[in-house]
Amino acid sequence: MTEESIDVELLGQSAFHKLTHSFAIRDRLRDVLAEQRAMERQYRRRDNSDEFTSRTAWTEWVLESDLNYTEAALLLGDLIHNLRAALDHAVWAITPVHLQEKRPTEVAFALRSTEPASDAPTPAPAKPATTSSPATTSTPTTTTGPTNRKTPAQTGAICNR
Repeated sequence: MTEESIDVELLGQSAFHKLTHSFAIRDRLRDVLAEQRAMERQYRRRDNSDEFTSRTAWTEWVLESDLNYTEAALLLGDLIHNLRAALDHAVWAITPVHLQEKRPTEVAFALRSTEPASDAPTPAPAKPATTSSPATTSTPTTTTGPTNRKTPAQTGAICNR
């Protein structure tokens, strides 16, 4: 075994450990939510039965005791973070060493938003521009406005090869 294969093996194990930890957090989250569901809630019934002149009758149940979902929210955030970290560890483990050394901050699991940035202005559609010369025939060339391209580090892409 070379030293490089040992590193890859250890990195693969770190991704596995992140997944294992994620499953433990998931189990704890399930238990917390089950406890919340099992708690007896205090309700109060309100109605307008004492109003004999009203033509409409209404009844409502009011929840008197609030449930605290703080721990469940924190566990869910931790679960998502650990799953994402496991993906990052797995990508790092399969990335060639020369790319890890050259651009270590750009090696991560790629996530891209499919929605346009809300703060960037949307360019108006440009009219197609056609170019032709008397000697040659060319196809119409469509020009579009400036593109909002991001660097690989901003998009989370691994590396452009």
